[in-house]
Amino acid sequence: MTASALSGPAFSRPFKVLAIALSAALIGWSLMLPIDFFSKSGLWVASAHALIVYTVWQIQISVTTLSSDQIKQTWIWDKSMQLNDMAYLKIIHVPALSWLIAPRVYARTMMGKFAVFYTSSPEVLAALYALEAKLKADRQAF
Repeated sequence: MTASALSGPAFSRPFKVLAIALSAALIGWSLMLPIDFFSKSGLWVASAHALIVYTVWQIQISVTTLSSDQIKQTWIWDKSMQLNDMAYLKIIHVPALSWLIAPRVYARTMMGKFAVFYTSSPEVLAALYALEAKLKADRQAF
């Protein structure tokens, strides 16, 4: 690993645009329904929209960072994993769809704790592939 951290967006630009478009369409559609947003049922619909908007905002600003000691992603709940605790790393990647669907990085510790990170940055992805190969070689050495 390099001494400096690699960082990049967790989700691709087309995915971010799609998330905005779908949430805007959903909100627009629900505004056309005869819902009294100040009634009990209307507050449930408004709450659902607030959660959707918050999730879409997190998609827009989420960043994945790989440093010499950890992998971290900012998200609704930030997630991180120390590299020296990591026992397994698997990258789930569909190259033909990487323009839309960010590769998933499944990481697991020796104690069984796991996390899934997303990255659409080619530099971060390349470094994660190198880390995956190193962990695989370490496992095979035993």
